[in-house]
Amino acid sequence: MAPHITTASSYLFVPANRPERYAKALESGADAVIVDLEDAVALPQKEEARATLARWLRGNGPQPRLWVRINAADTVWHGDDLLTFSALSMAGIVLPKAEEAKTLSSIARRLGPGRGLIALIESAAGLAAMREIAAVPGVQRLAFGSIDAQVDLGMQCGPEEEELMHFRMEMVMASRLAGIAPPIDGEWEVCWGSEDAVYGGGGTPAIWPDGEWNIPGECAIVLRGVPRRTPAEGAVRRRTA
Repeated sequence: MAPHITTASSYLFVPANRPERYAKALESGADAVIVDLEDAVALPQKEEARATLARWLRGNGPQPRLWVRINAADTVWHGDDLLTFSALSMAGIVLPKAEEAKTLSSIARRLGPGRGLIALIESAAGLAAMREIAAVPGVQRLAFGSIDAQVDLGMQCGPEEEELMHFRMEMVMASRLAGIAPPIDGEWEVCWGSEDAVYGGGGTPAIWPDGEWNIPGECAIVLRGVPRRTPAEGAVRRRTA
């Protein structure tokens, strides 16, 4: 049985416009697969990618490990994304640029019981509203989009992102106070199939146990979690590989 999202430690991102990768991702052993309609899909391809993913879901039965990162609430694609995927049998929705509790509450009601919601915090407004967002019924985890957050804040952090530690601790606090699972931390980009060293946060080696994720000539995106041990380590690290 696949781990519930509250205990999942590995996440595999797949572009929504690459349907040949959906099944491979689900067979990979990752705890959760997130099919991405947002950053991974160019603007002219978003509607076609949405239709492709919806068609695949309708033809392949319930997918309890498959999540969909829809487009942000302030985009023209958001409404149709939500309308389409709230009617399909899958694990839940990842909302990028999460900034307002009322938006998350509306999406959670639309999804209904049995499906989850991950709030991706990527902006100053989202950081300021973390406690309210985490407390929304139906939100199962917060996630930190540390790269986009730096852009929104006008920051350029060092390789260990020590400048963001305050926000990470606040995210851990928000999750704890809301009684939800620890948050998922920001990503590192890694390409397999090279001789380069692979590192995670804080200079710690973050080698994936095998080379399964390698797609010749390309990079699949893997988010690898680290079990919580102390409050300071409560934010589950995301890795990309």
